[in-house]
Amino acid sequence: MANHVVYGTVIFVLKYSDNSYIKLKINNLTYGVYNLTYSEWDATNKVWLDDVTRSVDSSSSSNTDFTYYNFIDDEKVTSEPAKDEWDLKFTKYTTPIQAGPQIVPYTVTGVLQSDLIKVAKTETGNPAK
Repeated sequence: MANHVVYGTVIFVLKYSDNSYIKLKINNLTYGVYNLTYSEWDATNKVWLDDVTRSVDSSSSSNTDFTYYNFIDDEKVTSEPAKDEWDLKFTKYTTPIQAGPQIVPYTVTGVLQSDLIKVAKTETGNPAK
């Protein structure tokens, strides 16, 4: 990779619960900045509205694990606590498991701990002490 820029080539269509649609293309990711183009579907006239181009800087979200963008409100949003403000996350996630000779991804429901805390496991003794 000569320039550290990742270029997007796929167009996504997001369908919302109210049956509205957003067409999205991630043009590129350049040094932590996502450059997006998106537009809304006008169901009455059956056309895509004018494209909107936005840059979303993920480096300013360094205190969280992910960067979020709300297309309806046209703004970056904070949807998770800072890395140092949570201990456990109850979620679905994918983990690799051995299936015969292969290792395959397997979706499970479980608990993940923050990278900032340490967890100890004991299989003997009294865990109440």
